[in-house]
Amino acid sequence: MPIYSYKTKKGKLWYIKLNINGHQYVYRGFNSKKAAIIYEASLLKDEHKLVNGNYEVSELIPLFCSLIEDKVKITTAHWKIGVYKRHIFKYFDCKVQDITSMNLEIIAKSINARENFKDRKRLFAMVKEFLYFLMDYGLSRNINMSMLYVPYQSTVVETNFDYYTREEFNQFISVIDNPKYKLIFTLLFDYGLRIGECLGLRHKDITNDRVFIRGSITAKAGKGKQMYVKPKTKSSVRDYPMLTPIKQAYLDYLKTISNYDRNDFVFKATKNNMTIGESQIRREQKKYEELSMLRHIKLHEFRHSCATELINKGFSPEQVAAWLGHSSSEVTLKTYFHLFPSRKMEIANFYNKT
Repeated sequence: MPIYSYKTKKGKLWYIKLNINGHQYVYRGFNSKKAAIIYEASLLKDEHKLVNGNYEVSELIPLFCSLIEDKVKITTAHWKIGVYKRHIFKYFDCKVQDITSMNLEIIAKSINARENFKDRKRLFAMVKEFLYFLMDYGLSRNINMSMLYVPYQSTVVETNFDYYTREEFNQFISVIDNPKYKLIFTLLFDYGLRIGECLGLRHKDITNDRVFIRGSITAKAGKGKQMYVKPKTKSSVRDYPMLTPIKQAYLDYLKTISNYDRNDFVFKATKNNMTIGESQIRREQKKYEELSMLRHIKLHEFRHSCATELINKGFSPEQVAAWLGHSSSEVTLKTYFHLFPSRKMEIANFYNKT
């Protein structure tokens, strides 16, 4: 369909002419040719007209990204669009009508060269999602997508992470002289909180006998600032019984702050952000690791430390999943499968003694 430009006092604008059911329609006022193309394609789609695919894929990408933002939470959308930009869009530097099965074979070969099985499976699903979108804008619905799959492989993927034992954590916490960071690291280790959940705590979430997890702080929403977001799954909304070390650390921390409101974040920032940042916590962590003469572990590995301790103490996958806020015990088993064989040995020892 023709797309034209015209000059105005405000500069160059674009318009389109469409023939639908024998009637000609003119739509004006588009700030760019790309905007006109996207609008034209959406009209043809709504009217169930055959789209000839004479669009550059790059011209449709903004529309696809906006659809993602409408479907999922902002943090998920930012992550998902980032994956598309880094790993998928680069394969579609062409017109929609020029995409062939040969292009898909090249994509499949590249994705299957990746080591991580879960990454490959995820990327193939996202490529198919993009192709189904392009079918509304001229991509042949008969295109062969059979090669877009991961060759059979166990879904159990080896997980490598480090962790502190209870003895090591006690050594680590003993050198912390700042009540704020003593509370943070105790929350991370004893409750196995995600760092965002820890920072998302408000004073009203902490009572005399319970600690409630109702949301989290994220800086990954693509807006360049922190956001408070609700949990992705119902299981992430949970509460814990108040533990003695947590209660004492919280009371000690309260002595260092004044004039706080119950709605305030526990780790409220003094400047622009809602709370203190992860990088600030990591700097303090590094200092305390050096003081305690312990090896470095990642901040998220305090959560792994909690899970490892619970599993080694004999708690079931269901109990660990409930404590950590996993969506199911299957998630716990997939993440920590290498720790559960020790439970099988206990069964074997039982039978050996009978």
